[in-house]
Amino acid sequence: MSLPFENKYAIVTGGSRGIGASIALLLAERGARGVAITYSGNEAAANDTVAKIKAHGADAVAIRANILDIDIGETIVSGALAGLKTNTIHILINNAALATSEHLLPILHTTVENFDNLFHANVRAPIFATRAVLPYMPAKGGRIINVSSVTAKQAADEPGILYGASKAALNSITRSMASALAAEKGITINSISVGPTKTPAMENALANLPKEYMEGLKNYATVEKRLAEPEEIAAIVAFVASDDARWMNGASVPANGGAILLAEG
Repeated sequence: MSLPFENKYAIVTGGSRGIGASIALLLAERGARGVAITYSGNEAAANDTVAKIKAHGADAVAIRANILDIDIGETIVSGALAGLKTNTIHILINNAALATSEHLLPILHTTVENFDNLFHANVRAPIFATRAVLPYMPAKGGRIINVSSVTAKQAADEPGILYGASKAALNSITRSMASALAAEKGITINSISVGPTKTPAMENALANLPKEYMEGLKNYATVEKRLAEPEEIAAIVAFVASDDARWMNGASVPANGGAILLAEG
């Protein structure tokens, strides 16, 4: 029996650690021929993930990319094509985002630069990565997945108000691009509504917040009163990237342990 991603090439942005690394490894485990990941600064983590991908028999390359660069799309896609020695990318996972404590500021303390950085990273970068990859996707069956957040549909607490707004914008772009491009390009574009997850990015974001905030996330934000494991998010992303999800398009798929139950009443 063939594996779901056999002979397919994928790009996972922000793939050196956390959710991105788990997605990249699962794609490789399930047969991907090649996986390109991006990273911003932790080269050791990126190299470690590349080695783990290769251990599953897939080709792999790590591309250093600044999510705030205006040419981020071309950097990612050209690096993936060259590094994987392919002319086709079947799957793009827009996972990289700004969510560190230095970027998550209370709205009354947010600067113009901080605002611009959040929206450049969390909205502009996925848009331009998508634009850059489209010419290299197959005529039928391409997959683009934007990793979003449950905060896009909730009244987010401080200091996550603008982060939630950036992810809400990403959800809107996902729906509109799916509508505009599905028939013409033969692809699907979906977003994944991720809830609190045990990742280095989450730890960094919570580093300067009271301990009670973390306890609140565990006890009130999910039905099981715990944080998700990155592998649990990756499994949902992998399904949406598979051929089995071909009739899913423009959707915001929950991967949040029931956190969305608190969002809309």
